Amino acid sequence: MAKVEIAVIQGELKGLLLVFLRPQCVLFGRAADATIRITDDPFVSRHHFLLEVSPPFVLLSDLGSKNGVFVNDTRYGSREPGAGNERNGPVPPKSVFLANGDRVVVGQNRLVVNIMETENRALPVRRKTSAKWNLPFTGVPSTAMGELSSETLIGPYHLGQEIGRGWMGAVYQAIDTRSGVLVAVKTMVPNVVFSDEAAESFLANARRFLGFEHPSVCGLIDIRRTGNIFTSVQEFVDGFDLFRFLALRGGKLNLEEAIPIMLDVLAGLSAEDQKFHRNLKPQNILVSGQGKWIRAKISDFGLYRAMEISGLTQMILSGLYADSVCYWPRERITFFEQAFAPSEVFSAAAVFYEMLTGFLPREGLRELKNESRRTGSIPGLAEFLRVIAERKPTPILERNPEIPKRVAEVIDKALSEPIIRRGQEIPEPILSTARYRDAETFREALLEAVEFHGIAPKKTEADFSEGFEAPGEKIDAALLVVDLEGSTQLVNKNGTHFFTEIVNSFHSLFQNHESRKELRFLKCTGDGFFAIYRQANEALQAARAVIAEAKRNDVQVRVAMNFGKITIASDGDFLGREVHKLFRIEGLKNSDRVSDTPVSFPTHGRILVTRSFAEKAAGKFLDIGLFRLKGFEEPCEVLLFCEQ
Repeated sequence: MAKVEIAVIQGELKGLLLVFLRPQCVLFGRAADATIRITDDPFVSRHHFLLEVSPPFVLLSDLGSKNGVFVNDTRYGSREPGAGNERNGPVPPKSVFLANGDRVVVGQNRLVVNIMETENRALPVRRKTSAKWNLPFTGVPSTAMGELSSETLIGPYHLGQEIGRGWMGAVYQAIDTRSGVLVAVKTMVPNVVFSDEAAESFLANARRFLGFEHPSVCGLIDIRRTGNIFTSVQEFVDGFDLFRFLALRGGKLNLEEAIPIMLDVLAGLSAEDQKFHRNLKPQNILVSGQGKWIRAKISDFGLYRAMEISGLTQMILSGLYADSVCYWPRERITFFEQAFAPSEVFSAAAVFYEMLTGFLPREGLRELKNESRRTGSIPGLAEFLRVIAERKPTPILERNPEIPKRVAEVIDKALSEPIIRRGQEIPEPILSTARYRDAETFREALLEAVEFHGIAPKKTEADFSEGFEAPGEKIDAALLVVDLEGSTQLVNKNGTHFFTEIVNSFHSLFQNHESRKELRFLKCTGDGFFAIYRQANEALQAARAVIAEAKRNDVQVRVAMNFGKITIASDGDFLGREVHKLFRIEGLKNSDRVSDTPVSFPTHGRILVTRSFAEKAAGKFLDIGLFRLKGFEEPCEVLLFCEQ
């Protein structure tokens, strides 16, 4: 085990000694919540530098200070006019790894860094040919090392296809061979070299959550270790994570669709014995169902906190926080080692803000992430702190003025960032007053706000008198499916961004077309859309608009339509023979015809319909014969819509 000491040997805090055995952030400056707060030195900026400590490594990063930081007489950072231009030499670097015995100087303040290794391992040393320190993570397991092949057996769990990927590993669909139950298996490769004692500590802390059941929490079924790889077995959710779900919805949701997700997330964070998640982000929220029957579950509950407690995480250049830090309040960095319930409130509110506006709460964070992707670099916590320190969350109504006032007030309050005077005030009471005490209090305020505006989520079957959203009910409806032909080729040829833009354009079309008043259900199928309308004529109008949009974007689509009886499933999806028939018709080829009808039809840019649909819709349809449909004994009569 390594230990890092930061000793102040000169200046107003002379004699201060900070000792670190686990990851920590140390903010130096005049800010009220700075770990090392300097008040009487004019050379010290409000946010001067940040130390990211992951024993035995220490990364110093200047935060855009005016005068920079001197480490062993070498300057880092600075906004001083004479520093770093063509006349005065190169721009000083902003960051440097520190080693044992290094001296840090800012104005009248001098600090010394002591790094002690209790085990027989070498301390960080400076390269002879470079001013930089050796990077600490060469050879540490990467995401790719957490990959497992399908058909692998981990204990009783038989792995299937990969369904997700994160910084520390991959997620697989799997079968529990003892029960036949479908589960999700997630591999986790810590980005530190760890001992058996640390591994056992993690397993013990994680196992506290085994068997916990809550409708808004993805249950932890098992946790295991194989060498350097940990595997968590969790409840399988048939749906999308919120990050992908938002992408398929054009980046944001309307309030009516977002409310069930928000309330479920807050219910999960309020669950008994579920103290803190500490890594809440859209990728850890799993969404299933549709419309007002949409549901959300929080995944990975307890795992991240267990890794922190057990010393299986480190922060420096790891990318571990790159996704979640965008949803952090300031105190998650300045009081890094402490966990507060109001901090979870902020993270949840930040996720909700993005759901409702398509923007992150703070300007600059998305730009930072985009720039890091462009350059292939990994932003550190110091880079995020520069943005967090300078930018307060933008009031949500400035991003989306259609949000009801009381709902906006609740979310803005949850995103408040009060000033905390380190050493003079206890953070949690101040945060609780400025925001909400905990997720349950936040949920109560949000529910009261939406009910005030008359948009409370429906709770009982009696509430679903309008439309056809009651589970188990059988209704007649017009069904439409759109397939983006060759979607894989589209991605390979034009990139994921182009494909996402095309999907978003079609989604916007459905939501904004004049037929939307009869639209009762819409979901993305991965390579197209499935929609349900009350009336056949409105469904046909939408289909014609889809064909026109495809021509404008120079993409190839196939559309199929049916009319018949369907059943509402308990999760809000739709079942039945007519739905199954619709998807079979979409992919028909001329060779599937079993009748002698001598009429061919195009492979794309077409609308194929059943006889039952043609009888309900006003339009010209050409009979193209009887077709064999997989899974159906009787052939199906199919017609081609013809523009007049």
